[in-house]
Amino acid sequence: MNKKQAAFMGIFDETKTFVRKHYSDRFKRSFATISDTIRFDMVTSELIQLSIVPRGTKAPFVKLGGFSKESITPDMIKGTAAYTPEEILELRAGQMDVAIGGAVVNNKQYIIDKKIMMLKTGYENTVEAMCAELFLTGKFKLVESGDEIDFGFPEPEEITFTQGTDNWELILIDAIDKYVEKNRKYPELIEVDREILKAMIKDKNLNQQQIAFGFTQIVPNTHSLEQRYPTLNILDMTVKALVPAVGVDGEAISTTNMMYLSNTESFVKAYTGIPNVQGNELGMEKSEYIIDEVIEHDPPAKKFIFTSGFCPIIPLVNSIMRFKITIKPAAKK
Repeated sequence: MNKKQAAFMGIFDETKTFVRKHYSDRFKRSFATISDTIRFDMVTSELIQLSIVPRGTKAPFVKLGGFSKESITPDMIKGTAAYTPEEILELRAGQMDVAIGGAVVNNKQYIIDKKIMMLKTGYENTVEAMCAELFLTGKFKLVESGDEIDFGFPEPEEITFTQGTDNWELILIDAIDKYVEKNRKYPELIEVDREILKAMIKDKNLNQQQIAFGFTQIVPNTHSLEQRYPTLNILDMTVKALVPAVGVDGEAISTTNMMYLSNTESFVKAYTGIPNVQGNELGMEKSEYIIDEVIEHDPPAKKFIFTSGFCPIIPLVNSIMRFKITIKPAAKK
């Protein structure tokens, strides 16, 4: 990696975006390899060494194109941000100061910062979409080929809730018991589709038992870019609304009538090596991403190119348990 690339990476790291990272922030572990392929046994081995997953944990298999695989070669996430003709003319005219947001910067730095902001926003949106797909469906699509990586999550367990007869507390306790039986630990998150949450709030049995409700309005959270969604407290169990998300294809991910119990401590952001040309040599960089500035001659263009070998991994498929709840109205008297 040359000094110019390192300087661009420094700007990238310092750049603040307004991307909501609700699901991608759950992937707190990192794994990097210099290879173009991510081996799940190496990821699992590292998690075992860090005591994040139990000894004896087997590496996951994924399905790709109908075949089971113990490794994956993900598509590179790529982005470009080209200089406009006006920006090129401005740079040729020479360096000048620009007053932006109360600060004075030179016009060249301002243009570079703007291009890197574009690249980072696109990258973070892609990462969020991939992580949301994997968390909510157990699958995600590669960004270039569109191939689907299937981690083989168990199908959601079907639950029928009859209003006026069944009890939400017992539904939750039974679900938690099943989670503990599978994982030998309690879930850190209980999330439900908003319609399920509304049904819980309206439930007469909960009201009659004077369960304490804790609500937050749907307003921006001053401590983050995330928005707060309603929460419901039932017997010291906090139930949150599932935050809407879109997948890699830009389509909304359906969570209708779903409940998720999860523990995210083993979720991994993995990165492959990235091809990088230095002079006449082609090498591989062990890095989350690389940013380069290139000049093309036919047609003439100057642009920034961003590359990352990101891939989300959930090593323990039972760390997320899904339930599909069908609500039936109370029987007429």
